Amino acid sequence: MLVLAFWIGFSVVVAIVASAARRNGFVWFIVSVMISPLLAALLLFVTSERGSREQSEGG
Repeated sequence: MLVLAFWIGFSVVVAIVASAARRNGFVWFIVSVMISPLLAALLLFVTSERGSREQSEGG
């Protein structure tokens, strides 16, 4: 039961970070619950880095 609480809690953190990065927080919450909060956070970080790099290059 404690594992489930941490899983949901970290999924909420991923959703908050996604919202701060101008991503859809609800979608990232669902992705995080389905796969894993750690994997979702890594995926969010990778996609955020790629998006910011494309914006800075003008593409």
